Amino acid sequence: MKNHFYCSVCIYCLLVLLSFQAGAQKIYFTDTTNNWITRRAGEMGPNGLGTWNFYQYYSSDTLIERNGHFYTEIKSDIGWEKQYFARTLIRDDTAAGLVYIKPLQDTLSGIYRVTDTNEFVYLNYNLNVGDTLIMPLVFWGSGDSISIHVVTEVDSFMSDNTWYKTHKFNAYKGMRGGDTQGYTRYTVYEGVGPDSGPILEPNSINEYGPLILSCFRNKGSINPKFSVFCNALAIEKLDKKVKHFQLYPNPGCDKLTIKGYEKSDKQYSVKISDLQGKVLLETKFKHETVLDVKYFASGIYILQFIAEANVLQFDKLVIQK
Repeated sequence: MKNHFYCSVCIYCLLVLLSFQAGAQKIYFTDTTNNWITRRAGEMGPNGLGTWNFYQYYSSDTLIERNGHFYTEIKSDIGWEKQYFARTLIRDDTAAGLVYIKPLQDTLSGIYRVTDTNEFVYLNYNLNVGDTLIMPLVFWGSGDSISIHVVTEVDSFMSDNTWYKTHKFNAYKGMRGGDTQGYTRYTVYEGVGPDSGPILEPNSINEYGPLILSCFRNKGSINPKFSVFCNALAIEKLDKKVKHFQLYPNPGCDKLTIKGYEKSDKQYSVKISDLQGKVLLETKFKHETVLDVKYFASGIYILQFIAEANVLQFDKLVIQK
Protein backbone atom coordinates (compact mmCIF):
# COMPACT_ATOMS: atom_id res chain seq x y z
CA MET A 1 0.00 0.00 0.00
CA LYS A 2 2.80 2.35 0.99
CA ASN A 3 4.74 1.54 -2.20
CA HIS A 4 1.61 2.21 -4.24
CA PHE A 5 1.29 5.63 -2.57
CA TYR A 6 4.93 6.57 -3.31
CA CYS A 7 4.53 5.39 -6.89
CA SER A 8 1.44 7.57 -7.32
CA VAL A 9 3.30 10.59 -5.92
CA CYS A 10 6.21 10.03 -8.33
CA ILE A 11 3.86 9.74 -11.29
CA TYR A 12 2.08 12.93 -10.23
CA CYS A 13 5.37 14.86 -9.93
CA LEU A 14 6.45 13.57 -13.34
CA LEU A 15 3.18 14.72 -14.91
CA VAL A 16 3.56 18.17 -13.32
CA LEU A 17 7.11 18.44 -14.65
CA LEU A 18 6.01 17.40 -18.12
CA SER A 19 3.15 19.92 -18.05
CA PHE A 20 5.62 22.68 -17.19
CA GLN A 21 7.87 21.67 -20.07
CA ALA A 22 4.93 21.42 -22.44
CA GLY A 23 3.74 24.89 -21.47
CA ALA A 24 7.18 26.45 -21.85
CA GLN A 25 8.00 27.73 -25.30
CA LYS A 26 11.71 27.62 -26.00
CA ILE A 27 13.29 30.79 -27.31
CA TYR A 28 15.18 30.59 -30.61
CA PHE A 29 17.43 33.27 -32.03
CA THR A 30 15.59 33.15 -35.36
CA ASP A 31 12.08 33.48 -33.92
CA THR A 32 10.24 36.03 -36.07
CA THR A 33 8.68 37.60 -32.96
CA ASN A 34 12.05 38.55 -31.43
CA ASN A 35 12.72 42.20 -30.65
CA TRP A 36 15.92 43.63 -29.14
CA ILE A 37 16.61 47.10 -27.74
CA THR A 38 20.21 48.10 -27.09
CA ARG A 39 21.64 51.23 -25.54
CA ARG A 40 24.87 53.09 -25.01
CA ALA A 41 25.64 56.31 -23.17
CA GLY A 42 25.66 59.31 -25.50
CA GLU A 43 27.43 62.61 -25.66
CA MET A 44 26.70 65.40 -23.18
CA GLY A 45 23.89 67.46 -24.69
CA PRO A 46 22.69 71.04 -24.22
CA ASN A 47 23.01 72.44 -20.69
CA GLY A 48 24.96 69.38 -19.61
CA LEU A 49 22.14 66.95 -20.37
CA GLY A 50 23.34 63.39 -20.83
CA THR A 51 21.36 60.80 -22.77
CA TRP A 52 21.30 57.17 -23.77
CA ASN A 53 21.48 56.33 -27.44
CA PHE A 54 18.93 53.60 -28.22
CA TYR A 55 18.74 51.17 -31.13
CA GLN A 56 16.04 48.64 -31.90
CA TYR A 57 16.47 45.40 -33.80
CA TYR A 58 13.65 43.12 -34.87
CA SER A 59 13.15 39.93 -36.86
CA SER A 60 11.33 40.04 -40.17
CA ASP A 61 8.07 38.07 -40.18
CA THR A 62 8.84 36.58 -43.60
CA LEU A 63 11.37 33.90 -44.56
CA ILE A 64 13.94 34.40 -47.31
CA GLU A 65 15.33 31.52 -49.38
CA ARG A 66 18.99 31.60 -50.37
CA ASN A 67 21.03 28.66 -51.70
CA GLY A 68 18.53 26.08 -50.50
CA HIS A 69 18.22 27.50 -46.96
CA PHE A 70 15.48 29.56 -45.36
CA TYR A 71 16.59 32.60 -43.40
CA THR A 72 15.08 35.18 -41.06
CA GLU A 73 16.23 38.76 -41.62
CA ILE A 74 17.29 40.90 -38.67
CA LYS A 75 16.61 44.57 -39.33
CA SER A 76 17.27 47.67 -37.27
CA ASP A 77 15.45 50.89 -36.62
CA ILE A 78 17.35 54.17 -36.56
CA GLY A 79 18.43 55.30 -33.10
CA TRP A 80 19.03 58.78 -31.77
CA GLU A 81 22.36 59.00 -33.53
CA LYS A 82 20.70 58.25 -36.90
CA GLN A 83 23.22 55.49 -37.62
CA TYR A 84 22.48 52.61 -39.95
CA PHE A 85 23.53 49.13 -38.95
CA ALA A 86 24.08 46.34 -41.42
CA ARG A 87 21.22 43.93 -42.09
CA THR A 88 21.76 40.20 -41.85
CA LEU A 89 20.11 36.87 -42.60
CA ILE A 90 20.16 34.20 -39.90
CA ARG A 91 19.09 30.57 -39.67
CA ASP A 92 18.97 28.08 -36.79
CA ASP A 93 20.16 24.48 -36.91
CA THR A 94 18.39 23.58 -33.69
CA ALA A 95 19.45 19.91 -33.78
CA ALA A 96 23.12 20.85 -34.06
CA GLY A 97 22.93 23.81 -31.67
CA LEU A 98 24.27 26.23 -34.29
CA VAL A 99 23.15 29.58 -35.67
CA TYR A 100 24.37 30.71 -39.08
CA ILE A 101 24.58 34.29 -40.25
CA LYS A 102 24.73 35.68 -43.78
CA PRO A 103 25.35 39.45 -43.97
CA LEU A 104 23.60 41.52 -46.63
CA GLN A 105 25.12 44.26 -48.70
CA ASP A 106 23.48 47.47 -47.49
CA THR A 107 23.19 50.39 -49.87
CA LEU A 108 22.34 52.87 -47.12
CA SER A 109 25.07 55.32 -46.23
CA GLY A 110 26.24 54.67 -42.71
CA ILE A 111 29.15 53.65 -40.56
CA TYR A 112 29.19 49.85 -40.80
CA ARG A 113 29.81 48.27 -44.18
CA VAL A 114 29.59 44.59 -44.99
CA THR A 115 32.79 43.19 -46.48
CA ASP A 116 31.98 39.45 -46.41
CA THR A 117 28.55 38.13 -47.39
CA ASN A 118 29.27 34.39 -47.12
CA GLU A 119 27.38 32.30 -44.58
CA PHE A 120 29.31 31.32 -41.45
CA VAL A 121 28.68 29.96 -37.93
CA TYR A 122 27.76 32.87 -35.71
CA LEU A 123 26.57 31.17 -32.50
CA ASN A 124 27.68 27.75 -31.32
CA TYR A 125 26.01 26.49 -28.14
CA ASN A 126 28.24 23.37 -28.00
CA LEU A 127 31.47 25.14 -27.15
CA ASN A 128 33.39 24.53 -23.93
CA VAL A 129 35.89 26.64 -22.01
CA GLY A 130 38.99 27.16 -24.14
CA ASP A 131 37.23 26.46 -27.45
CA THR A 132 37.63 28.98 -30.24
CA LEU A 133 35.09 30.41 -32.67
CA ILE A 134 36.58 32.05 -35.76
CA MET A 135 34.47 34.38 -37.89
CA PRO A 136 35.29 36.59 -40.82
CA LEU A 137 35.29 40.29 -40.05
CA VAL A 138 32.07 41.30 -41.74
CA PHE A 139 31.91 45.01 -40.96
CA TRP A 140 34.10 47.85 -42.01
CA GLY A 141 36.15 49.44 -39.26
CA SER A 142 39.12 47.16 -38.61
CA GLY A 143 41.93 45.90 -40.78
CA ASP A 144 41.77 42.25 -39.71
CA SER A 145 40.18 39.75 -42.09
CA ILE A 146 38.96 37.46 -39.28
CA SER A 147 37.84 37.77 -35.68
CA ILE A 148 38.83 35.18 -33.07
CA HIS A 149 36.57 34.51 -30.08
CA VAL A 150 37.69 32.27 -27.18
CA VAL A 151 35.25 30.83 -24.61
CA THR A 152 36.27 31.82 -21.07
CA GLU A 153 33.23 30.60 -19.12
CA VAL A 154 30.15 28.40 -19.66
CA ASP A 155 27.05 28.76 -17.50
CA SER A 156 23.26 28.63 -17.78
CA PHE A 157 20.12 30.56 -16.88
CA MET A 158 16.44 29.66 -16.59
CA SER A 159 13.60 31.41 -18.38
CA ASP A 160 9.98 30.22 -18.35
CA ASN A 161 10.96 26.88 -16.77
CA THR A 162 13.53 26.21 -19.50
CA TRP A 163 17.30 26.14 -19.10
CA TYR A 164 19.52 27.99 -21.60
CA LYS A 165 23.29 28.04 -21.98
CA THR A 166 25.47 31.12 -21.61
CA HIS A 167 28.97 31.51 -23.04
CA LYS A 168 31.41 34.26 -22.09
CA PHE A 169 33.85 35.17 -24.85
CA ASN A 170 37.10 37.05 -25.13
CA ALA A 171 37.32 38.35 -28.70
CA TYR A 172 41.03 39.10 -28.80
CA LYS A 173 41.34 39.67 -32.55
CA GLY A 174 39.20 41.53 -35.05
CA MET A 175 37.11 43.63 -32.65
CA ARG A 176 38.23 46.95 -31.30
CA GLY A 177 37.20 50.43 -30.30
CA GLY A 178 37.94 53.12 -27.73
CA ASP A 179 40.83 52.10 -25.49
CA THR A 180 40.19 48.36 -25.64
CA GLN A 181 43.47 47.72 -27.49
CA GLY A 182 42.08 45.21 -29.94
CA TYR A 183 39.92 42.98 -27.74
CA THR A 184 36.55 42.97 -26.07
CA ARG A 185 34.56 40.65 -23.83
CA TYR A 186 30.93 39.74 -24.18
CA THR A 187 28.38 37.08 -23.24
CA VAL A 188 26.14 35.03 -25.54
CA TYR A 189 22.77 33.86 -24.22
CA GLU A 190 21.24 30.88 -25.97
CA GLY A 191 18.22 31.95 -28.01
CA VAL A 192 18.83 35.65 -27.29
CA GLY A 193 22.29 36.28 -28.72
CA PRO A 194 25.14 38.54 -27.52
CA ASP A 195 24.62 40.88 -24.58
CA SER A 196 25.48 43.81 -26.86
CA GLY A 197 22.54 43.11 -29.17
CA PRO A 198 21.79 40.55 -31.86
CA ILE A 199 24.54 41.69 -34.24
CA LEU A 200 28.14 42.10 -33.08
CA GLU A 201 29.53 45.42 -34.30
CA PRO A 202 33.34 45.08 -34.25
CA ASN A 203 33.93 48.82 -34.09
CA SER A 204 30.97 49.83 -31.93
CA ILE A 205 32.93 50.38 -28.72
CA ASN A 206 33.70 53.96 -27.77
CA GLU A 207 34.83 55.76 -24.62
CA TYR A 208 31.39 55.16 -23.11
CA GLY A 209 31.56 51.40 -23.57
CA PRO A 210 29.94 48.88 -25.93
CA LEU A 211 26.28 48.57 -26.78
CA ILE A 212 24.26 46.92 -23.99
CA LEU A 213 21.21 44.71 -24.47
CA SER A 214 18.52 46.52 -22.47
CA CYS A 215 15.33 44.75 -23.47
CA PHE A 216 14.38 41.52 -25.20
CA ARG A 217 10.88 40.53 -26.26
CA ASN A 218 9.78 37.14 -27.53
CA LYS A 219 6.22 36.44 -28.70
CA GLY A 220 5.24 39.88 -27.42
CA SER A 221 6.38 39.18 -23.85
CA ILE A 222 9.26 40.95 -22.14
CA ASN A 223 11.91 38.58 -20.83
CA PRO A 224 12.51 39.60 -17.19
CA LYS A 225 16.24 38.85 -17.46
CA PHE A 226 16.58 41.52 -20.16
CA SER A 227 14.21 44.31 -19.12
CA VAL A 228 16.35 47.25 -18.01
CA PHE A 229 14.97 49.87 -20.42
CA CYS A 230 11.99 48.35 -22.19
CA ASN A 231 10.38 51.78 -22.48
CA ALA A 232 13.40 53.04 -24.43
CA LEU A 233 11.50 53.75 -27.63
CA ALA A 234 9.08 56.01 -25.78
CA ILE A 235 12.05 58.06 -24.63
CA GLU A 236 12.72 59.10 -28.23
CA LYS A 237 9.62 61.29 -28.05
CA LEU A 238 11.15 63.44 -25.31
CA ASP A 239 12.73 66.77 -26.17
CA LYS A 240 16.36 66.37 -25.20
CA LYS A 241 16.59 70.10 -24.38
CA VAL A 242 13.84 69.95 -21.75
CA LYS A 243 15.12 69.34 -18.22
CA HIS A 244 12.87 68.82 -15.22
CA PHE A 245 15.68 68.54 -12.68
CA GLN A 246 19.10 70.04 -12.13
CA LEU A 247 21.95 68.23 -10.42
CA TYR A 248 25.08 69.68 -8.90
CA PRO A 249 27.96 69.57 -8.50
CA ASN A 250 28.59 67.69 -11.74
CA PRO A 251 31.37 66.56 -11.95
CA GLY A 252 31.27 65.68 -8.27
CA CYS A 253 32.81 63.31 -5.75
CA ASP A 254 30.90 63.34 -2.47
CA LYS A 255 27.33 64.69 -2.35
CA LEU A 256 24.94 65.15 -5.27
CA THR A 257 22.05 67.60 -5.00
CA ILE A 258 18.99 67.07 -7.20
CA LYS A 259 16.46 69.87 -7.43
CA GLY A 260 13.36 70.30 -9.56
CA TYR A 261 13.04 73.43 -11.66
CA GLU A 262 9.41 73.74 -10.57
CA LYS A 263 8.01 73.03 -7.12
CA SER A 264 5.62 70.13 -7.03
CA ASP A 265 4.00 67.77 -4.53
CA LYS A 266 4.51 64.85 -6.89
CA GLN A 267 6.71 61.98 -5.83
CA TYR A 268 9.60 61.20 -8.14
CA SER A 269 12.16 58.42 -8.17
CA VAL A 270 15.73 58.54 -9.40
CA LYS A 271 17.95 55.62 -10.33
CA ILE A 272 21.70 55.78 -10.75
CA SER A 273 23.25 53.03 -12.84
CA ASP A 274 26.69 52.29 -14.22
CA LEU A 275 27.40 51.93 -17.93
CA GLN A 276 26.65 48.21 -17.76
CA GLY A 277 23.10 48.96 -16.60
CA LYS A 278 23.55 47.87 -12.97
CA VAL A 279 21.42 50.02 -10.65
CA LEU A 280 23.67 51.29 -7.85
CA LEU A 281 21.28 53.62 -6.07
CA GLU A 282 17.54 54.22 -6.17
CA THR A 283 15.46 56.57 -4.05
CA LYS A 284 12.21 58.55 -4.00
CA PHE A 285 11.97 62.30 -3.41
CA LYS A 286 9.79 65.39 -3.77
CA HIS A 287 11.26 68.44 -5.50
CA GLU A 288 14.74 68.16 -3.92
CA THR A 289 17.08 65.58 -2.41
CA VAL A 290 20.77 65.07 -1.63
CA LEU A 291 22.43 61.77 -2.51
CA ASP A 292 25.58 60.29 -1.01
CA VAL A 293 27.87 59.26 -3.87
CA LYS A 294 31.20 59.24 -2.04
CA TYR A 295 31.53 55.47 -2.46
CA PHE A 296 31.19 55.67 -6.25
CA ALA A 297 34.39 55.08 -8.18
CA SER A 298 35.57 57.69 -10.67
CA GLY A 299 33.71 57.38 -13.95
CA ILE A 300 30.46 58.07 -15.77
CA TYR A 301 27.04 57.15 -14.37
CA ILE A 302 23.52 57.50 -15.72
CA LEU A 303 20.59 59.01 -13.81
CA GLN A 304 17.04 58.08 -14.72
CA PHE A 305 14.18 60.24 -13.39
CA ILE A 306 10.75 58.61 -13.23
CA ALA A 307 7.26 59.81 -12.27
CA GLU A 308 4.19 57.56 -12.34
CA ALA A 309 6.05 54.92 -14.38
CA ASN A 310 6.99 57.52 -17.03
CA VAL A 311 10.61 58.41 -17.79
CA LEU A 312 10.99 62.18 -17.50
CA GLN A 313 14.68 62.68 -18.01
CA PHE A 314 18.09 61.07 -18.34
CA ASP A 315 21.22 62.74 -17.08
CA LYS A 316 24.88 61.89 -17.00
CA LEU A 317 26.82 62.10 -13.74
CA VAL A 318 30.60 62.32 -13.75
CA ILE A 319 32.47 61.29 -10.59
CA GLN A 320 35.99 62.66 -10.30
CA LYS A 321 38.25 61.84 -7.36
